[in-house]
Amino acid sequence: MNIKNIYKLGLLLFSFLFFVSCEEEIDYSVSNAENKFELTTPSVSNVFMNFNYPTNPAFTVVWEDTKTGATSYTVQFSKSADFATPVVLGTVTAKQFTISVSNLNNILNGQGITAYSNTPIFIRVVGNGNNSNAVVFNINAYPTVNPVMLQPAANTAVVLNITTPDDVAMSPSWKDDAISANTTVSVLYKVQLALGSDTNFTNPRLLKETSSLDTTITHEVINQAALTLGVTPLTATAMKLRVIAVMESTSGEIIRNSDPIAISLTAYPNYPELYLVGDATAAGWDTNNNNHVMFKDPYQSGKYVYRGYFNAGQIKMVEVKGQWQPQWGKGATDGSLAGNPGTQTNDPGTIVVATAGYYTFTVNMANLTYTLEAYDASSAPTYATIGIIGQATPTGWGADTDMTQSSFNPHIWYNNSMSLNQSVGGDCDCGFKFRADNDWTNSWGGEQNPPTENYGIATLSGGKNIGVPETGTYTVFFNDLDGRYWYIKN
Repeated sequence: MNIKNIYKLGLLLFSFLFFVSCEEEIDYSVSNAENKFELTTPSVSNVFMNFNYPTNPAFTVVWEDTKTGATSYTVQFSKSADFATPVVLGTVTAKQFTISVSNLNNILNGQGITAYSNTPIFIRVVGNGNNSNAVVFNINAYPTVNPVMLQPAANTAVVLNITTPDDVAMSPSWKDDAISANTTVSVLYKVQLALGSDTNFTNPRLLKETSSLDTTITHEVINQAALTLGVTPLTATAMKLRVIAVMESTSGEIIRNSDPIAISLTAYPNYPELYLVGDATAAGWDTNNNNHVMFKDPYQSGKYVYRGYFNAGQIKMVEVKGQWQPQWGKGATDGSLAGNPGTQTNDPGTIVVATAGYYTFTVNMANLTYTLEAYDASSAPTYATIGIIGQATPTGWGADTDMTQSSFNPHIWYNNSMSLNQSVGGDCDCGFKFRADNDWTNSWGGEQNPPTENYGIATLSGGKNIGVPETGTYTVFFNDLDGRYWYIKN
């Protein structure tokens, strides 16, 4: 091939490559990434705020912004996805935002979000007029508003009547705006009574517990509570009433108190201690021989009950050990009660037990009557030991302080010199209980209602811790047949 032909072939090949490269031109330039203003979804979308740690972060959100050019950002929340009424949580210059438990909770409560209702809220960021995407949190706020007493009205005069102990004397009611039908935790309301001079309710008495927003309380329950506070019977006394709301959450117990209201309360007299004496009883005719006590009934003022063994013989009762007056016994007829306060010449008659055995002996000082009814104790267990245990005792919850078992009646236990510390009762780790055989298999705690202070009916394998109103040395009696207990300061 000659030089001329080679040149023509080269020119043809160059032209072909030139046209191909023009039709398939490749762009080697670097493209810019898409501009973003995007809120990063947090790893946790359920927020349960722990009120015990108010300064801890409730949540943190982080975002990317390669779009707005903003130098500061506003974080908003809304109860609806359309952000129709957004609420500002805070403003920052960084691309992340953290809010504390207490600050978020206060904002949510201010927007009417119900406590413990697992409410969804929507979070977004606003920068330079641009809105980010939104993320959703399921929030459990805790309440900050208190219940409000509605009834009784302030300065109501309550006069208690001994002849109608089981009738309703007071019907308290209240509202609690922190709670709704969507609230996921239970609320227990406790109605409390205190002296008018007790500004901070440092020594209240529990009148009633309920899960409702109202309740009824009888003459007897209020009277017993008032007397343990030291009011003078038959005298109008300035008192205070309030309700506390107790909520049990996974973070612990929240207690909210209503403002107290002032009332005037007139109580009726309490009744004395009664001790058994006579040859049918453990003490015989000695008035100071570890005489068994008649247990005051917590439900009816003036009522006493002793369930236990009696010899065939006679019964009387005295109010003070070692003294024969005041003295009580049989009146003009069987079943009627009579007394000698020490100002009369004649003492009452004796109550006769015809046959030895177990009986329920009931005395009613309000209407001066008594009953003596046979009781079948054949199936009742006899315990080797029964002791007192609890924070109110010298050994705390670690060990029992044993009581003495009556040699006359194996179901009656007593301790004539029991040291007890002032301690509230109820659900707290305080007060005391009775238990058998140094073990929790058989133990007795106080009933919830009525909240008598130094006597009551304890519940086997249940009940609450029994409170002690004042530190001191006490004589304590306990009856394992019916759970009745009684303790009085020596």
